[in-house]
Amino acid sequence: MASQSKRKTRFLAEHPLCCFCGGETPSIEIDHLPSRACFDKKNYPENFEFPTCRACNASTSDDEQAVALFSRMFSNPNAAALPEEIGKYMSGVANNNIDVFAEMGRAHGRLGENHQLLKLGDAAHDAFMRVLTRWAKAFHYKETSVIVPADGRIHVTYYTNANIGGIPPESLEGRVHELCRNGKNIGDQFAYITRNDPDRPDLGYYTAAFRRSFLAIMLVDFHGEIVGRDPPV
Repeated sequence: MASQSKRKTRFLAEHPLCCFCGGETPSIEIDHLPSRACFDKKNYPENFEFPTCRACNASTSDDEQAVALFSRMFSNPNAAALPEEIGKYMSGVANNNIDVFAEMGRAHGRLGENHQLLKLGDAAHDAFMRVLTRWAKAFHYKETSVIVPADGRIHVTYYTNANIGGIPPESLEGRVHELCRNGKNIGDQFAYITRNDPDRPDLGYYTAAFRRSFLAIMLVDFHGEIVGRDPPV
């Protein structure tokens, strides 16, 4: 326990500002993104830890629970689903995010004789957008060590098997990161791809995919050169 406390103190000393609210607030906690709940038995990838203030750390906890559930809808054939974890997060969403839970019975359709079509309702969509916006800020800080400013532009989108044909081919290009936990590869759960220009820390392009459930694309643009001048997400 003491070693964990020392490690946290060291981490926060090295990363003194929250990377989610524009670097305007001191960091006092460590956030794990994507949420540890998205990973089987919480075996999350190493080096995905981020400095946060308490308010930012708590801002999407219910949303992350919903995303963790949806991330398990369709497993990679090489990694069997864990029914006990699906049940746990189903109960969590039912208790903490009733709007998302109420949509779930209406959100599925058929894709061929033996496959379900994953469609997200409005509440689930809003939860995804909030979570992915935080992922974008976290991933950008991880790859550039630069905090996205409060007025920076962020564009996020996601694809399930309901709209898989719309995935841009370029979103699968770039550096494919090897993801491990205690020496074990966890790429059968989570894929992470980055496309960054080292000379442009004000821009970032990130792709993340969970199992066969969804693929998300996040674009960070400090000055609105690519995303545009619309209000930030």
